[in-house]
Amino acid sequence: MIKHFAFFVLFLTICGTGQVLSQAKPLAAFKIDNYWYFLDESGKELFPAQEFEGVGSFSEGKFYAKKREKDTSLFYYFDISGKELFPVNTYLPFNFVYGRCLTVKFLDEKGDKRIYGFKKDNGETLYENVLEDGLDFSDSLAYIQKGDDRGYIGLDGKFKFKIDPMDIGYRFSEGLAAVSNNDFLFSFIDKTGKTVIPFKYDEVGEFREGLCKAYLGNKFGFINKKGDLLINNVYDDTHNFSEGMAFVGKFGENFNVKWGFINKDGVVIEDFIYSIVLDFSEGLAAVNLNEKWGFIDKDGKTVIDFKYTQADSFKNGLAFVVDKINGKAGYIDKTGKFFFDFVKYDILIDWRTNQRFYSFKNK
Repeated sequence: MIKHFAFFVLFLTICGTGQVLSQAKPLAAFKIDNYWYFLDESGKELFPAQEFEGVGSFSEGKFYAKKREKDTSLFYYFDISGKELFPVNTYLPFNFVYGRCLTVKFLDEKGDKRIYGFKKDNGETLYENVLEDGLDFSDSLAYIQKGDDRGYIGLDGKFKFKIDPMDIGYRFSEGLAAVSNNDFLFSFIDKTGKTVIPFKYDEVGEFREGLCKAYLGNKFGFINKKGDLLINNVYDDTHNFSEGMAFVGKFGENFNVKWGFINKDGVVIEDFIYSIVLDFSEGLAAVNLNEKWGFIDKDGKTVIDFKYTQADSFKNGLAFVVDKINGKAGYIDKTGKFFFDFVKYDILIDWRTNQRFYSFKNK
């Protein structure tokens, strides 16, 4: 079946298996010339095309877009029907998390000096742009600096606990947040502010599936929530664990990282051969080998051949790919068949992952 938007936009091909996605969700926003178009996972328009100056990420049922009002351009949030919800006083837009989004105002031309605030998803202001520092919410808490006070606020905007005024806080994940001190060392605190892992790491990530990458002795390994090193620090770079696997990297020629992946026992499943990797999602991972993207399973077996110029992760059974050599760009299923493909776009945002792709035209 073929579907045309306006006069050019999209070829939509239903898979030969008769697959039809039920309860379709927002899929993508893409720009052609001066107009933005919006699709759900069945390939249907969410609402008519709009003339925005820019469109951004999708989160918690909303997306942001920049539009001109008289002599000023402002960011607005919209729902998936295209209804304008409210403007937001920010120089950079942020995603909603727990019904709150971060806002920021630049105090100099380069944006090096900033002050932060928070907006609620009903349009009310939780904090004006008066905070010296701030991060978006995670585990219902957000790190802020307000004057001499540093710590974590709850969804009501009030401090739940404060940390040492010389320390810096980071996002919570799985109940723990990293904190760094003046010696550039990292510790972890729980949601009451209690230190559960002392300052000793040079760099850390966020906990995923009970493990967190930690940099010690010039290499990365993985620790548990007690701070025990469960997977030895022998890697030059790592990703977080996802679906029981983590990509780990070692320096190759010219200090370019080559990637393989391990399981939670630290066993290397696939050797260090990939140049770029995306985490496992729905049993498959997009990986780049010899400047081509393909998809592998958790045994390292190639499931979808290495033939794409660009690729994104699978979500709800579909992954966005670009094959510029053969003039194809669109969403494939796990057999590699195109569910639908695009004629052209200037910018495309996969709203499931909020990844951006630029400048494609079908040959």
